[in-house]
Amino acid sequence: MLRTIDELLELIKDKAYLDSEKIIKAYNFADELHKGQLRRSGDPYITHPLSVAEIVVELQLDTDSVCAALLHDTVEDCSDKMDNILLKIKKIFGNDVADIVDGITKLIHITLTTRKKKT
Repeated sequence: MLRTIDELLELIKDKAYLDSEKIIKAYNFADELHKGQLRRSGDPYITHPLSVAEIVVELQLDTDSVCAALLHDTVEDCSDKMDNILLKIKKIFGNDVADIVDGITKLIHITLTTRKKKT
C-alpha cells in the first residue's frame, strides 16, 4: 500500500506513457481537499486514493485513469470544502478525468443484488 506521492512517483518513474506532472497535480488537488480527514485506522485519508492509484498503475491504465483514482473521493467526501468539485476537476484535468470521477461517484449509488439459483 502506497503512503506518499513519492512512492507513487517511484512506481511510475519507468512508465513513459504516464504524465507524472499531471499525476502530481491531481495528487496535490486531492491531498488539499482531504486535508484533516482520517481513515478509521487513523491514517491520513489520502492513503486510500494513493492505494487506488497504485492498482490503476499496476493495471497499466493511462494518466487520466491514475488522476481519476487520486480524485475519486473528492466529489462526495469534500463538498464542504469546495463548491462544484466535479466542474473544477473538468476545468483543471479535462473531460475524460471528470467523466471517470463522475462515473465512479455514481457507482456508489448502485444497489447490487444477486439471484440465487433455485434447486
